[in-house]
Amino acid sequence: MAAKVLQINLNHSWGAQDLIRHHVLEFSIDICCISELHFVPAGDPSWYSSSNGLAALYWVPTRLRCSGVLVWVTNNFVAVRFGPVTMASVYISPSVSVAVYLNFLDDLRDLVLTTRGELLIYSDFNASSLSWGCWSANRHGELLKELISELDLRLCNVDGSFTCVRARGSSVVDLTLTSPSCSSRLRSWHVLTGVVIIRPPVYHVLPGWPGWWFLLSGSPAWEALSALVPERYGQGIIRRSD
Repeated sequence: MAAKVLQINLNHSWGAQDLIRHHVLEFSIDICCISELHFVPAGDPSWYSSSNGLAALYWVPTRLRCSGVLVWVTNNFVAVRFGPVTMASVYISPSVSVAVYLNFLDDLRDLVLTTRGELLIYSDFNASSLSWGCWSANRHGELLKELISELDLRLCNVDGSFTCVRARGSSVVDLTLTSPSCSSRLRSWHVLTGVVIIRPPVYHVLPGWPGWWFLLSGSPAWEALSALVPERYGQGIIRRSD
């Protein structure tokens, strides 16, 4: 089985969310990790969201051999297990205080320490650090960097490529983190350019699970989709498995 995973920041845009759900089906996306979505559909068992509704995970039950099992919910992230893999969709505002950010990191620490098996974290941390290619650092970035080191998480943003490109400036706020065992399965990671969607896609390949391929980022089909989506509809990262 091939699982295609799409991660995207919708910037609270109704139009972007409406189009994404349509094209998740059109382009055979299996799992979608979403941040800053416009709304969480009520009563839909294929949607899981954080308590504040700003991070969500949507999956297509008819396309996956295993069901998504909700394992963790906090104000800033939601984690769902698919077979041997736990996936977390994360969003935290850049405007929160250091105290709130520390509480968020405590929750994330608990998730990592209690998760069995592979762990993938798709995150809009809104934290700056030279370690992942930002031009400057802030306190949130320093705290996140310490946690990554403490928990021996593996950072996939290794080439300094921007994940958020806007007219007023570019940044690296979207990070991909993995557990050590999951990291060993990554064959490649890179950011694609030349795509209309504001946040460029990122490729990872995770081979080795029986029947599982994860391509976390952009495809030719996504480039075709991107041409249909004006910038005003939002910003996105795509992750797909080839």
